[in-house]
This record gives sequence, structure tokens and C-alpha cells, in this order.
Amino acid sequence: MNIQTSVIVRVPDRTEAEYEALDESLLALGDRHRSIEYDGTGSDGTSIDYYLYGNQPEAVIEAVLGIDWPWGTVADVEVRDLAERSTTSYHVDLFGDSKGTTTTPTTQRSKLKAGDWFLYPFEERSDLFVLARVSHLTPHQMLMHLYAEPRPNTPSTDELVDTAELGPDDAIAHVLFDPTMLDRGKWPWLGPAGPFDIAEWPLPEFEVDFLGKHHASAYTDGLGSKRTSRELAETEWWTLSPLEISGIDELDGIVARALNDPPNRYRMPPRAPFPPP
Repeated sequence: MNIQTSVIVRVPDRTEAEYEALDESLLALGDRHRSIEYDGTGSDGTSIDYYLYGNQPEAVIEAVLGIDWPWGTVADVEVRDLAERSTTSYHVDLFGDSKGTTTTPTTQRSKLKAGDWFLYPFEERSDLFVLARVSHLTPHQMLMHLYAEPRPNTPSTDELVDTAELGPDDAIAHVLFDPTMLDRGKWPWLGPAGPFDIAEWPLPEFEVDFLGKHHASAYTDGLGSKRTSRELAETEWWTLSPLEISGIDELDGIVARALNDPPNRYRMPPRAPFPPP
């Protein structure tokens, strides 16, 4: 789950019949190898490009090398380690005496930043993930927006680019949480996908439950700055995301209610008194 491999096979100018034959070969490859996804073709104006995805780079490259490619074909390989937030890139020749030859890999590690996408492991006991995005970030807090239904797999690059068009109002929930799990690689990081304008992601108000009353609290100058507060009428209680969440169980609860009972997604369970009586 933590390794995502994308391969773009670039084929120089050929006849339409040759392109169609290669397309059929790749469709058959996808049928034989369930761990490899063939995602069709595109063009950069100088070549026809074939897109493949998988988890293990060795398996994808081995499968691609098994196809009889025309002269000049090369594969651009990008391997993303979602835990390490690193991307390793290299090229593979797919024709002639140099077939299988690779260039020296280059690796870049990305710093977690606002606008990045990741997968939240919904109920850690399962293999399901909820797509999420960081919109505001400090060393100790991040505002995360969660989207759509739980999924068992990592989105492809194209799918993530399409998803990046979603805004804050499309989220099923937004939550303030400690970024440590994501920063340490415990949650799969997907990185950026397209432009991100923080001005389009304003900080919302957050709910504070204190001494039997509820208040809406808003940061005055960015996440981590001073806050203003206003008291909420009882009819407005549990309608805002909590300012503080005590742990993964409460976060899981918000996600579960967002999926199954959206109007009550921010209704927190009763907490034991502190200090204990």
C-alpha cells in the first residue's frame, strides 16, 4: 500500500494499426496481472503514451519488458514511497540491445505542506482508507478535509488530479488533528495534485465544549494564532468540528458518522470527567 508505481511507455510515431495492437497487448497484460492497472493512452505530440500503475516497480517493469515494443520506445518510471514521502524516477529502454537498461535513479523527498493529499486509514483494523487533504498546517496542528466513501486502494495519478478539483464544501467532514501520524509516514501520503490556493480554503469556526456551555472559536490570523469566541445557542451544539479531539477513536467516530449519519458527524461521545472523581 505504501508503494505506488506509475509507468508511462512512450512510443514514437507509428501507424494506427500498430498503436491498436500495442493497446490490445496492454489490455491483455492488465487481465493477466491483477496487481497492474492499464489506464489507456495519451499523446504529447511527439509520441503515443501508454499509462500503467501498480504497487511493486519490479513487477510492472517485468511485465512491460515482456511486450515486443517498436524501435525508440522508452518507459518513464516513477516510484512513490507514500510513507517516506519520496519519489524515485528513472527511464528504462524497451527496445533492441539496450532493452532493460535503466538510467541512474534520482530520489526526491517532499516536505509535508498545505494542499497535500493523503489516505486516512479508516478504523485501523480494516484495509479501507478515506481520501483526505491538508488545507492548513502548523508543526502541531493540521486541518484535514475528508472526502467520499472508504476505498481499498490508492488513487491513480489521473484520478488524484481529477479529485483535486474538489473544494472544502465538497468534504464530508473537516477536522483539526495532530499531523504526527502523517508526518511520520503512518498514513499514506499522496502529495500535491494541481494548484492549491489557501485563500480558497478559509479556516472555519470550531466548537468548544467547556463547563456545560458551547462556544464557536475562530482563529483570527491563521491556524495557531489567537482566537475569538462566541457562545452557541443549545440548538447549535455539535454542529461545528471540535477544536480538540483526544485521539484516533474520536477521529474514527467523526469519519463514521460523516459517512453514515452526516447531520451528527460532529456530535462527540460523553467523556469521562477529568480529573477522575
